[in-house]
Amino acid sequence: IQMKAENYIALGYQRLLTFEVSGGGFSLMGRPPASVMLSAKGLLEFSDMAKVYPVDPALIERTRRWLLAQQKPDGTWTTASSWDAPPGAGGDPLPLTAYVTWALLESGAKNETGVSRAIGYIKENAYRATDGYTLAMVANALVAYDPNDAMARDVLARLDQVKVTEADGAYWGTKGGSFTGAYGVSGNIETTGLAAYAFLRARAYPESAQRALTY
Repeated sequence: IQMKAENYIALGYQRLLTFEVSGGGFSLMGRPPASVMLSAKGLLEFSDMAKVYPVDPALIERTRRWLLAQQKPDGTWTTASSWDAPPGAGGDPLPLTAYVTWALLESGAKNETGVSRAIGYIKENAYRATDGYTLAMVANALVAYDPNDAMARDVLARLDQVKVTEADGAYWGTKGGSFTGAYGVSGNIETTGLAAYAFLRARAYPESAQRALTY
């Protein structure tokens, strides 16, 4: 079973490499222009994969560099392709900025100046996050930066307050949809997974995390 799993990881890794765009970043078909969101998603995947498989460090570094090069002076990342914003975001850079910042931090880029700028923007604008999906994304970015920060704890508290309990489970919903355009039950599952991850990483609200996993 272990050999089969390792084989699947190796095949998946080689397949993912085909989506890298010449000049940096990733797109759905590996053709330009690259998508900021899909590049951040790739960075998350490769960073996780590197814990169990020999991922080329240069791949992680150049994806990280490409993302940082797309950052605006105010610390945000803005929509460059149809994949770069949840359908209901309305041009708000907060969801994408939180997602990219989270990906960069998971890849080990905490000391980058661009990450500090992004965290500053997220902290200043976290109050605008009212949809469960964006709130969970903001929570993950802040927790990845410093789970004990006062703003991270505040956002986690807000996230806990918007849960919907259902028997032994609980879920977090989204009215604006996810980056992949998921609504309804599918959108709830994505949002609930993000909420659970933030709680578990922060070692906060264990009962809510358990209810999320039950859901």
